[in-house]
Amino acid sequence: MSFTGPKYKPVESGFALVVSLLLLVALSFVGIAALRNVTLQEKMAGNTYFRMVAFQESERAIAMSSSELAKDAAFDSSGLPGGDSSSTHTRKIMTTGGLQSFWQVPATWSSTTDPTAVNTGVNTRWIREDFGGIEATDGCDSSESQRANFSALTCKSRGYRVTATASDTTTGTRIVTQHIYFLSNDPVIK
Repeated sequence: MSFTGPKYKPVESGFALVVSLLLLVALSFVGIAALRNVTLQEKMAGNTYFRMVAFQESERAIAMSSSELAKDAAFDSSGLPGGDSSSTHTRKIMTTGGLQSFWQVPATWSSTTDPTAVNTGVNTRWIREDFGGIEATDGCDSSESQRANFSALTCKSRGYRVTATASDTTTGTRIVTQHIYFLSNDPVIK
């Protein structure tokens, strides 16, 4: 049997298939971009958390070091860079090589832990530097005799710079903070 009528020709001829495949590819790109964005946000949130913990531990180390300086008014600074155990407490100028080797030697960093601190997995260390007697304007006597002789010992403070570093052992996050501390009632300077 033969068919003699008009031949049937499909109108679509595969066009719907091409459009649906293009839509599928476009939706796949949107899904992949959304997944990357969520993953990046999770990484950033984790990084921010670990940096915050390391910063808090670094600040705690500075507070501990400063409180130790305040407790021990007759602190012997001969082991510190720029330190001197004599009564004049003049700051020693260190050569660049000496200063670099000082910062690189692990024995010069203190790492006393606070017994009340929570174990956060962060290694905290600090270094104290002695600046010696520094002229201070706060707390100075404003009488004529003091203004005439501004270098009077009552206007001197003992200056220290505390540099603390905290590093997370699992993520490698590292924070370095510095604090300048003045010990105004140092009996050695008076």
